[in-house]
Amino acid sequence: MVSRLVLVRHAKTQARNPELIDKDRQLTRAGRYSIEARFPISLQLLADEDVAEVKVWSSPALRAMQTAEVVAHALGVDGIEVRDSLYANSVDAFMTELVEEQGTVIAVGHNPFMDELYARLSGAPQGMGTGAMASFGFAATDDPASVGSWLEWFVQGPRVVLWQSIVDVEDALSDAAARIARCSVMLLENPDDPESLHQYRISLRIARSLLGFLAPYCKGSALKKTMRDIKKLQDPTSRLRELDMLCEALDSQTVEARIVADACTQLRTGFIERFAAESTQKAITRVVGRIKDMPWRRCVRQSGLDAQELVRRVSQMRTDYELQMAHVGYDDQEAVHDVRKLAKALRYVTREFAELLPDTAEDTNTRAKAVQDMLGELCDCWNNAQLVIEICGPQAVQVASRFVVRADEIIADLKRSRSCGLAISDS
Repeated sequence: MVSRLVLVRHAKTQARNPELIDKDRQLTRAGRYSIEARFPISLQLLADEDVAEVKVWSSPALRAMQTAEVVAHALGVDGIEVRDSLYANSVDAFMTELVEEQGTVIAVGHNPFMDELYARLSGAPQGMGTGAMASFGFAATDDPASVGSWLEWFVQGPRVVLWQSIVDVEDALSDAAARIARCSVMLLENPDDPESLHQYRISLRIARSLLGFLAPYCKGSALKKTMRDIKKLQDPTSRLRELDMLCEALDSQTVEARIVADACTQLRTGFIERFAAESTQKAITRVVGRIKDMPWRRCVRQSGLDAQELVRRVSQMRTDYELQMAHVGYDDQEAVHDVRKLAKALRYVTREFAELLPDTAEDTNTRAKAVQDMLGELCDCWNNAQLVIEICGPQAVQVASRFVVRADEIIADLKRSRSCGLAISDS
């Protein structure tokens, strides 16, 4: 007879599907993450065991086998024995098999088998959630009907929702990485299209915003390096984007428009040549890969990530924005630019992480976009006024003055809104 039996219920599994055989159902990513994090800790309760005396049994179902693999890896046990009794929910057949074994058996199976066997061995019911463990000691006997057992310890399964948050964030990062890859291809295929450049810049900005938001949870060195590399891709696009916007704002029939268009064409030719270079494309590929595989801090990987923590962080982000928006001097171009960046980051975070946030995040996203657009137009007017003089010379003063007048009108609107108490949270 075994001296110890550890019951392990398989981890969180994908939902039942009429098109999928039950035995082929797999662990969810969150389910696997949760036991990879918690099993090594729970199984320290077996630290006094000789690994050579430990056997890992599993139901033949894929989800149980996947769970058993995590158990075996955590303990350093070689091999997993498949036992049909664990899938057939046959407690009597299973107990007969135990009598024929020695040492410690760790059995990975399903409910209702686990709950039924727990109640029989302990004399009291206990619901075993996914990933739960219970250890029983046994008195020596050759009769399965008269087995003497006692509960040594019980560990309830992990709260999988904490690792589901990690999965949801990883999916959002994967989407952001895919967007960069997709937009870079679009730019290569349409090098003369200003909107392709714009979308490429947006894809980089979204990734930077998400990573900045996740800074407390991701490994610092990896995150900082990726942020720097994204900025290296983004910086060479800034001047060209500014010229594209100036071209769009000018009357195409004017001399200034033709001069700016020529400067824009010349700059675009050099940019596309550098963008298409192998070194740049490799840099984009590296960034895409790092975003997809951004490593978590050890404490996050082990304990999961509470969605409420993300909600609190968004709330703090929104508060910081509102404070800056309330006190910004609209004549201070740098300060306005900083507030605009905050609004932009808030917009992207609330949109890309929408599944993790309350319904009010949609309203925050809408208002952040409105503020970003208004401040963006203001910044564009300032840039256009400066650029047109820089490129065309003093002859463009009259054109530049029109941008300055429009900037003053926007500032007046913004000041009126603030005097009426209008902010991101108001109608």
